[in-house]
Amino acid sequence: RIIDLEKDGRLRLLDYPFGIARKLEEWDTEAASSLLCIDNCEHQKETASGAVGVARTLGLDSYLEFLRGDAFDALDTHFSETESIDLLWCDFGVGSRMKEYAASVWKFIRPGGFLCCHSTLTNRRTREWLERIRQQADEQYTGIPSGEYVEV
Repeated sequence: RIIDLEKDGRLRLLDYPFGIARKLEEWDTEAASSLLCIDNCEHQKETASGAVGVARTLGLDSYLEFLRGDAFDALDTHFSETESIDLLWCDFGVGSRMKEYAASVWKFIRPGGFLCCHSTLTNRRTREWLERIRQQADEQYTGIPSGEYVEV
């Protein structure tokens, strides 16, 4: 976990100071770590469904839940305001709906957490959203309140 790495002085990811140890302790919970993978598997060469097999091979399948479906539908069933997300990786062709999705999930991301987006070079609509983030555009354009994020 990030807090353990920070305490041990082993947090080296880009040598970025993720947080102050006491702040991380405030956010730390006894909840088990997990990975939720949501994919509609409709892409011609989708690989997400193979994540279960890889996790099984690595002995990590007890941490992984694979949901074949729409990320928007999962908002009501797999996200909770009592459990925060450290990292949310958006690897989907949401395109013109990125602002809407960001607005819906932002409240679930822990302060200091990450919303990472894939396909920002190959998906024009996702790229447009990213450019608005980089410009620190207002919430009406990004779905995220101004001043609550930084672009890394």
